[in-house]
This record gives sequence, structure tokens and C-alpha cells, in this order.
Amino acid sequence: MALPAMADRLDDDLNTVWEATWDQRGTPSRLIRWQQPIRYRFVDERETRQRETVVAALTSAAEAAGVAIGPAGASDSAGSQANLDIEFVDEHSMGESVSCVVNHRSRAFAITSARLKLRPSEAWSCAHHEAMHVMGVLGHPSGRTVLSYFPWRRDVLLPLDRLMLSAWYDPALRPGATPFELLWAAGLRVAQQ
Repeated sequence: MALPAMADRLDDDLNTVWEATWDQRGTPSRLIRWQQPIRYRFVDERETRQRETVVAALTSAAEAAGVAIGPAGASDSAGSQANLDIEFVDEHSMGESVSCVVNHRSRAFAITSARLKLRPSEAWSCAHHEAMHVMGVLGHPSGRTVLSYFPWRRDVLLPLDRLMLSAWYDPALRPGATPFELLWAAGLRVAQQ
């Protein structure tokens, strides 16, 4: 790759990573992330057709981040209890403009639990987008990522999504790292490509 093209790509990718740290109010936020395996459960028995799509998206995101994921177990041990609830909601229960949403609970920048709500008809188009949010990436950047509201591909994680997740979960970054620290980790990964 020619140096000017590589510099442009690095600049575009890092701008997207920077935008991904901004919340809905336009404020950069510190990194929150899972410090434990993710154990998911479906809240109800509806929409079994969409479950595979959602689990595939969550698994893909967790693998890119290096976080263990699996269904919650039937036992009462702490390691088998659900910390991610997945709920399919009625088509109009979240309003017209909201198809899917993730809510986190965290302590000391560690995600302790989350709840993912999806409209069944939108699961195919928002599962990967919401999987990124489940992993703690809050923003909606304009670059080539499933987090973007622009029409990029939505049925798989894009290369920049994988890069972002691996940087977000870089062991060298402490929980609560600043967006500047994330840019450093992401920049190293982009430069190595």
C-alpha cells in the first residue's frame, strides 16, 4: 500500500474509533468492558427463529474482543448465572424510531450485566450493531462500522469493528481508559495491518 493511502486509511480508521467513544449526548466516555465471561439467556420463549442470528452476532463480537461467551447454565453457581438478558419485544413497544437497544450496569468501569431488547423484524439488521454495544462500545461513528447509521453492511462485523473490539479489550488498557488511550491501542493495530 502506498504511504499516502496508508496515512489516509489510518486517519479515517482512527477518526471512526474516536467517534465510537462518544455517547448519544456527544460526550466522550471512558471505556467500559466486561471483566468476566458473558452468560446470556433469552427472557421469553418467543421468536426462536431470530435467536440464532443474535447469538451468532454476540459470539462474533465476544470472540473479536477475546471475551468468553455462552448460555447461562441451569445451576445456581455464580459462574453460570445470566449477566446478559436478551428480550424480543413487540414491534411498537419501543416507539417508531427505536429497533433495538442495550442497557448496561457497570461498576468501576466493568460491565456487570446488560439487557438487549430487539424487535423481531429488525434482528437481522441490528444484531451485530447491538452486539458492539453489548461489548461496551457506545458510539455511532460515521466510518465503515456496523455502529454507523450510514448504510454499510450490517449482517457481519466489518474489519474495523474487529479492530476496534480488539483494541477496546487490549490487556494493556485498564478499565476506565480514556479515549486517547484507546486511540493509541487502535493506532498500533492499524499500523500493523
